Amino acid sequence: CLANTAEKTIEQAAESEEKKPPALLSYKKIIEWLVRQKSRIEKIVINGIISEANNLEIEWKKLLRSAEDDEWENDVKL
Repeated sequence: CLANTAEKTIEQAAESEEKKPPALLSYKKIIEWLVRQKSRIEKIVINGIISEANNLEIEWKKLLRSAEDDEWENDVKL
């Protein structure tokens, strides 16, 4: 699940970050620009994974709560 989320997030990040380096930059400046682009994409990917993990944690807590309230037993019988 998280692997799929990471893959989708990487694709979205790449699409949103599709920018060309500014023209007429030195080699050093182009490398610096590429490093910044990579850093932005990594942040987007990490935020997407954290968001998905938080959603999974919320679902897990709901399941635990229903199990503690004996709702689990009722759900299984249905």
